[in-house]
Amino acid sequence: MSRLSALPPPLVTTIIPAYNHETYVADAIGSVIAQSHPNMEIVIIDDGSSDGTRTAIERKLSATPSHHRIIFETQDNAGVCATLNRGLQLSSGEFIQFLASDDMYLPEKTSHCLRGFGGLDEAFAATYCDGLVIDQNGRRIGKFSDIYPRPISKNNYRELLVSNWIPAMGLLYKAAALHSLGGFDENLKFEDWDLLLRLSRRYKIHFVGQELFEYRLHGDNLHNNMPVMLDGLEAMFAKHPRMNSFQEFVRAGSDRSMRRLLRTVSPGNAELYGRLLLRRARTRRI
Repeated sequence: MSRLSALPPPLVTTIIPAYNHETYVADAIGSVIAQSHPNMEIVIIDDGSSDGTRTAIERKLSATPSHHRIIFETQDNAGVCATLNRGLQLSSGEFIQFLASDDMYLPEKTSHCLRGFGGLDEAFAATYCDGLVIDQNGRRIGKFSDIYPRPISKNNYRELLVSNWIPAMGLLYKAAALHSLGGFDENLKFEDWDLLLRLSRRYKIHFVGQELFEYRLHGDNLHNNMPVMLDGLEAMFAKHPRMNSFQEFVRAGSDRSMRRLLRTVSPGNAELYGRLLLRRARTRRI
């Protein structure tokens, strides 16, 4: 019997930051309430939505009895990172996970990711699973790993310098590790990527397999807002010099600038470029 199974079920906190998702947020909350893990805390924060998100949350909570502890707050719009950090302040769980208000968990997500810690040493701070991709109407159209393939290498930090393939909604963190990192950087848009880079330099991350969440593709996903995406990437590169050096090397190759290519070439950048090519070769369209 593993150490985890010999103890009372640990408290797991799920933090749901909600912003202008009145169409989807009730499904997100319902998927957490329906988790098979018996000891859950749910922290929901409406980040100043301008649509009917707050009303949809209140209606869902009043119509769905639950034995779980549920905290619901509203605030003026502060952005996703500040909202997630507020969620961390409110959380009591030994383990923490994050769910966007337009995505959903499948019922065994929490239990399966928690069991993934069984037999791992203390160096592991998080587990994560794969998931399914759905469209705006909830129709399943593929797997998350089809569009963000998991690398062959197990050097998570090096792979994360190339790109982020780890699904934010598929992760389950040890709360102590999150707090030791100081939470999310409120100056960034790619909050989960930055957090994982910092996490993977100090801790290990374990993949547990199976598709245990539903990631929703729709017109308001961040990757559809190219100006915001580009600004977010520039901020990431500025914070992480090693990543910036590699991206300069990639851009030099794309622009066919021999001078810049010679200036940025290094064994480390060449190695990262090889990882990038492998990732691209395994990416599928859905």
